[in-house]
Amino acid sequence: MMRNASSTSRFDFPGLWPTPDQMLVLRAALFDDASAKDAFLTWVRSIDLEENFDGGTFRLLPLLHANLLRQGIEHPLMNRLKGVYRMAWYKNLQLFHAVSPVLATLQSAQIPIFLLKGIPLALKYYPSHAQRPMADVDILVPQQRVIEADAILRGLGFTADIGRPVADCLRFTHSLDYYQGDISKIDLHWRVLPFHRLSAESVYWNTAQPLDFNGLDSLMPDPTRLLFHTVVHGVCWNPLPPVRWIADSVFILRGAGSSIRWDELVEFAHQQCAVNRLLPGLSFLKEKLDVDIPGDAIAELKRHGTTLIEVIDNICIVRNDKPETTFGRFLAAFGTCCRLLWTQKPIPFLMGILDGLKFWWRLQRKREIVPFVARTMLRKFKAFVVSAAPLHRMPRP
Repeated sequence: MMRNASSTSRFDFPGLWPTPDQMLVLRAALFDDASAKDAFLTWVRSIDLEENFDGGTFRLLPLLHANLLRQGIEHPLMNRLKGVYRMAWYKNLQLFHAVSPVLATLQSAQIPIFLLKGIPLALKYYPSHAQRPMADVDILVPQQRVIEADAILRGLGFTADIGRPVADCLRFTHSLDYYQGDISKIDLHWRVLPFHRLSAESVYWNTAQPLDFNGLDSLMPDPTRLLFHTVVHGVCWNPLPPVRWIADSVFILRGAGSSIRWDELVEFAHQQCAVNRLLPGLSFLKEKLDVDIPGDAIAELKRHGTTLIEVIDNICIVRNDKPETTFGRFLAAFGTCCRLLWTQKPIPFLMGILDGLKFWWRLQRKREIVPFVARTMLRKFKAFVVSAAPLHRMPRP
């Protein structure tokens, strides 16, 4: 009993781990025995079917429909789930069709096409792409080709609300979002993850596997790196509950479990100071969903312990549940800068932090940082005084 209570308390941070209702949907969507039906019926009884589902749950509904249908489970809700499934199928095809010319143009310019996240997962690991809805396409390109890729995207009618030169983004962020109308969204990466040092990207390129996307020759991460990316990217607070990474991880392990090089996975997490994310993520899969993960890998991750930069990452990013506030934005910017600069000596590190804050706050010079912080604090103080004033206002005699 004590073990169960402890396990529960480890995975109950809202916005970081699934809610009880989301856990029921995950079990109903992923399990292939009677427990899937039990979880589904318990979930249906616990929700108001006339209300909208939360975003994290909604993205699991096509997978839920497919699993229930495969097991012959009948319920009045199945017709609505079928509609969601068909919508996911259509929107994915629409997205694939819209971005294919972009990838073809990049390929004709001799820019390697390395696809991340949704497309490799949907095409290689899920039974049908409709079971894995996606809103964008993630493309990794070599850093030295980013400006060229940016020009190609803009030439094809894509726009990016950057507000600063692309060259300035390369140091302190990992990707840029490009839009074309309401359908096409491309996330152009030069780092796989925000905190990766560029040397880490060579590992992805050197271990990449081929992927055929709509007749185009492209690349995708090998199973070990794909699992790492999926878990580490997922274990982070998000206003849209981070649930889909769990289903993604389960399908990777089902489809390529024997191909996962666990010793490389553990060592790579240690090198990238990502044990603080990978360890709880794998522990969650093992303890909550009975996923087959070697105990030796868990033990080895525990042996590495938590470094200072991982503690900062936990505080500033992983458990930062107020990123929209001024202080939350500061924490996120500070944490990201620390992640990118953690191998540098003290003086370059401090100067890099100032450069990073200037970048994230869209300032022109480092000397504007102190006045910017002072103005922000003064504005917050005035807002507090105004909001508190009625509480202290004395009635007139």
